[in-house]
Amino acid sequence: ALESGRYRVLLREVDHLREAEVTVTAGAVASVAADRMRRIAYARVVRKGGTERRRALSAVVAGGAQGGLLGLNTSWRAQAGARLDLPALALELRLTGGSAATTNERHTIDTHQTGASLAGLRAFDLGPITLGLGLELGGSWLGQRFQDPARKPPALAGTPDRDVLALVLGALAQGDLSLGQRYFLRLEAGVVTYVLPTGNAGDGSRSAIVTWQALVGLGAFL
Repeated sequence: ALESGRYRVLLREVDHLREAEVTVTAGAVASVAADRMRRIAYARVVRKGGTERRRALSAVVAGGAQGGLLGLNTSWRAQAGARLDLPALALELRLTGGSAATTNERHTIDTHQTGASLAGLRAFDLGPITLGLGLELGGSWLGQRFQDPARKPPALAGTPDRDVLALVLGALAQGDLSLGQRYFLRLEAGVVTYVLPTGNAGDGSRSAIVTWQALVGLGAFL
């Protein structure tokens, strides 16, 4: 019934796809068993179409590092997010936290960061890997606490603590590696810009600080 060659066979279920490749040769019968077909992850089903499923929800937790910010060196960063995959776009709500400490000739500086953002991404499926490119918009609270080392003279004491609200703009690149039907490993890198008040408060002036972030995490479809 078919010409000789290699065929890609899709089985469309209500909420998922199954896929297999079959080689057909002249005068032979090729069989396809549903239980031996590869099941395609939920988000890929949404992007491929052809089923009743039009969205997929997943959760991701990740950890990593962020480049220097407000005079500090590289800081640790933790992130939790919920992602909604739609046919043409993925939306990801992200909650972040981080901390860093450094000591200079005058102070020991502890900085803590808490933020929330929304990212919009376009995903591309390449074999077992899904690549995502997108933009992030959100806000972040940064608190700095200054302590003068005991060995320093009292004249250096009295540096006021600092609390800042910053607008966060970012460009993101993600790579998700499928670990089976439900789980995936994520690698993410981004360039992030913080827009925050300058040290001379009161005149409404702002400054922009550009830094980087890199994360590795684990996700699961819900």
